[in-house]
Amino acid sequence: MTTATTGRALQEHRTLKQAIRDDEAAREVSIDQTPQQQEYEPPAPLLPAEAGAPPTSAQKGVVLALFAAFVVIAGALGILGASKIGSNTDLGAILGETTPRRSATTSSAPPTADKPGETSPLAISAATGYDPEGGGNENNALAAKVYDEDPNSYWQTEGYQGPGFAGLKSGVGVLLDMGQVVTPTKINLSLPTPSSFEIYLGNEPDKAGATKIGAADGEVKGDVSITTDGATSGRYIIVWFTSAPQVADGSYRATLGEISVFG
Repeated sequence: MTTATTGRALQEHRTLKQAIRDDEAAREVSIDQTPQQQEYEPPAPLLPAEAGAPPTSAQKGVVLALFAAFVVIAGALGILGASKIGSNTDLGAILGETTPRRSATTSSAPPTADKPGETSPLAISAATGYDPEGGGNENNALAAKVYDEDPNSYWQTEGYQGPGFAGLKSGVGVLLDMGQVVTPTKINLSLPTPSSFEIYLGNEPDKAGATKIGAADGEVKGDVSITTDGATSGRYIIVWFTSAPQVADGSYRATLGEISVFG
């Protein structure tokens, strides 16, 4: 039994191996032989059959109308955009202009010269008290107050015990040094107390040899303006007081608050 069983097993094994060789031979393809393509079922159509049909005349007309409208709109937008090019752009800076463009800003006109007859204030360089008939010093420390532009400050003479400077002198005053030769046309004075005065102009700091260019008409007080003929020139101006009022302390004093010279 063992021999018979072994024989059948060997026979079955041989039969299986032959079946395997036959199957491999059936699958083998020669390099000269075109492999057989496997057939597949065609896919279902995605669009209806009428979608593949050529467009009708009506459909062509609609397409052409839409295209024409698009062209018109695009052209209008292009013209509008071209008209705005450079409206807010400095093309000169981009293109490198070599010629400067005129500025659109405005400027004020230069100041014009004084019209005929108009005058300008002249600077005063220094001032001292003037007392040629006395000690030569008439409150010199107060003299600069006559051109400090402070209405509350002033120069005044020394106190005298009677009118007319108590008969001691014909007058006293203030000497102005203009620092250069000037030709005054108008002199304004501010007088806190009533007085009479004369104004002289010369090239030396002395009334002797100077020219009288104006005077008060009697005793005056407050703001007084003296107009000259504008024909006399000089460096020194003398305000010469010929009378002085009595003040609160009982003495007689002339007072000058401010003086301005125009020419």
